[in-house]
Order: sequence, then structure tokens, then C-alpha cells
Amino acid sequence: MDSILIDTPEGIEHFRWAAIISALRLEVHTGMRASRISALAAAQSVGCPNRTRSAALKWMEKAYKAKYGWAYGEKP
Repeated sequence: MDSILIDTPEGIEHFRWAAIISALRLEVHTGMRASRISALAAAQSVGCPNRTRSAALKWMEKAYKAKYGWAYGEKP
């Protein structure tokens, strides 16, 4: 069984961004809730200015690409 250990600040931040985008995608595309904590509130905690889930998802995906140099879900 393989496991992943994320122990650098950069890795932890990247995982957080990926988790927020995944949660927003779930909420926007299916209408289901991702967790007990609002995905929109999590997006706003990293600087997203939007107040709707769909707008926040677009902003997060654009900011992710600007920050990491590739679109979320693509291999670098």
C-alpha cells in the first residue's frame, strides 16, 4: 500500500488549493455538499472575492493556473 506524505509548506498549500477546487466542483456540478465546512468559505479564506460557488470556482481555477503554471487536473 502506497501513501503520500506532504510535509513542506508549499505541498500543504498546494493540497489545500486542490481540495478547495475539488469541493467547489462537486458543489457546482452536482449540487451536493462537499463537507461540513463551506467550500465557498474555504475559497474566500485564500483570497477569493466572489460570493457564489460557480464564480468562486472560476476564480480559483484561474488563480490556480496563474500560481502553478498549469490548469488544475493537468499533469505539470
